[in-house]
Amino acid sequence: MKKAVAATLVLSVMLFILIFSGVITFPTKTPALVRILFDPPSNPRAYSVEYEFNTHKYVLENEPPYAYLSKDEVRMTLPATALWGDPEDPDNQQTLVPDLSGEYTMQFFLFLERSESKRARLLVEQIRDSEIITSSLLRKIDPHSRYEIPLDLEENDRLVFTAKGKGMAAISHPVFYRAAEKVKKNLVFIICIDTLRPDHLGAYNPARTCSPHIDRLAQDAMLYTQAYSTSSWTLPALVSFFTGLTTFKHNVDYGNEVIGPDTPSLIESLSSKFGCYGLTGGAFTSSRFGMSKGFDYYQEKKNDGWIRNASHLLFKEATRIIEKETNSNLLFFLHTYQVHDPYLPEKGLAKQFYGDDNLGFGFNVVQFIKGRKELAKKVPDKKRQQIEKIYDAGIFTFDTRFGEFIHYLKENDLYEEATIILFADHGEEFMDHGCWVHTHSLYNELVKVPLLLKLPGNKDMGVKIDIPVSIMDILPTLLDLHDLDYARKAIDGVSFLDSSRKSLSERILPMFLAPEMMNIPGKIAIVRGRDKLIFSESLTKENLEFFVYPPEFEPYELYDLLEDPQEKNNLFEKDLEKSREMLNILKNYKLKRGKPGYLPELEEQLKALGYIK
Repeated sequence: MKKAVAATLVLSVMLFILIFSGVITFPTKTPALVRILFDPPSNPRAYSVEYEFNTHKYVLENEPPYAYLSKDEVRMTLPATALWGDPEDPDNQQTLVPDLSGEYTMQFFLFLERSESKRARLLVEQIRDSEIITSSLLRKIDPHSRYEIPLDLEENDRLVFTAKGKGMAAISHPVFYRAAEKVKKNLVFIICIDTLRPDHLGAYNPARTCSPHIDRLAQDAMLYTQAYSTSSWTLPALVSFFTGLTTFKHNVDYGNEVIGPDTPSLIESLSSKFGCYGLTGGAFTSSRFGMSKGFDYYQEKKNDGWIRNASHLLFKEATRIIEKETNSNLLFFLHTYQVHDPYLPEKGLAKQFYGDDNLGFGFNVVQFIKGRKELAKKVPDKKRQQIEKIYDAGIFTFDTRFGEFIHYLKENDLYEEATIILFADHGEEFMDHGCWVHTHSLYNELVKVPLLLKLPGNKDMGVKIDIPVSIMDILPTLLDLHDLDYARKAIDGVSFLDSSRKSLSERILPMFLAPEMMNIPGKIAIVRGRDKLIFSESLTKENLEFFVYPPEFEPYELYDLLEDPQEKNNLFEKDLEKSREMLNILKNYKLKRGKPGYLPELEEQLKALGYIK
């Protein structure tokens, strides 16, 4: 026994000496993805140029800290620095010191100005002890894909980026990852179907038949039956999603307001691990509102809401990126207006969905209600059902293309370990409370949304969660799933993994509709457990003059959502004790007053979606 102890002691001492001397080393944990930021330019400048290249017309813009490239109806946004092809310009060169050692792949996007008189190029040099180790001169590249340079780095190596030729070279902040880490892809898909009601999905309402592939996903996912938005229209709702803040804190409530420079997006925290792609339908998801914060690449289709095959194009682009990307950790935010008014399903799929019904291949509700002047227009129930079925045909169109994308993931062994989150920003009304479309109330048909969370390995598949949650909670949950840091105490969103279900069930979920949005007075709603209180300001004289068929709202409404999920039985004057209790909570939230309006550069898109007459 003594000999064994002595031998162990000798071996321990020898091992300590070897480790201390550096003969034996243990591998240190390095991040899956290292992101290096360029220094801000010494002379930041706005710049815009139009040119034609390879028969395509482009507009290249520089608005620090972003660069934009537009082609036809597609606009791409990069967080980038701009270099200028003039050796006398102080901003013709940037130097980075990655402080990494070993074999890495460096990735970045690049927009190069190209015209008859200007042909910008980019020279990338790796320098070690004043000696050039590698050199690449980039002339023609695909602006939709990251450029890759394999590097064998030592700690003090410098990477020098120099603009050559004439014109601007806009370079995104490069990311570095080890080649060994691209063996298996770690994919996250956050899919937002604008204007999708949960009760029109078979997973939530078995009577519906327009979503077989979403319903199949639900079998592999956790399904949240009480998920809420923070508003009844896209802009404030998605700002809450990206920032984890209520509308009362992020202060983006009108179409002329943007995410403040000091308000972080949770995508920025996720970008410490993932290459982040945003593919959207533009309009209220435009980078002009700050939605692109944290993304490496953010693409918006300007008239997605008027494209019948918008979903097909969305998933086609996502597939292209997956196949070209060699970085293993990728996050996609995929958004479409496929289901949004005007309802424009693919014709072939509409025929398939309608069966023998002859309902036509589209319907413009905003036009039907005279630009919302007839918001409370009454129609026979048969007509209402026909309009609703055209809306369902749009869901069927999305679902079919979504099913093809899921099939692609399965065929390429990418589905099982993928994280897939499917949700909506708000719903749509079909006279549930006497009105049409959205952006006018805070009833459940507009603020209750679908939410599915499929985890890697299909963990917790088929589980239904009945506690109230918010779209503000989605990104905090994703950050916790990947052990990534974020300022959890500074936001209102709560990770589903962060609290017990009991504590989540007692949360207050506030919703807000800013005064005079679409000529509707301000509204606040709060949900706590099974109880919901709605406060509505009265219609003004100007409101009443605008509407031909004005909506009708009671000032205070209290509902028991468990007994009355359709919100038909107002308990405000029937349950005075509960009303006083909820009013005490409501007084913590104040109606914000602002000046309604829209960013002028987006007016054409917003007119197409019915927000501007």
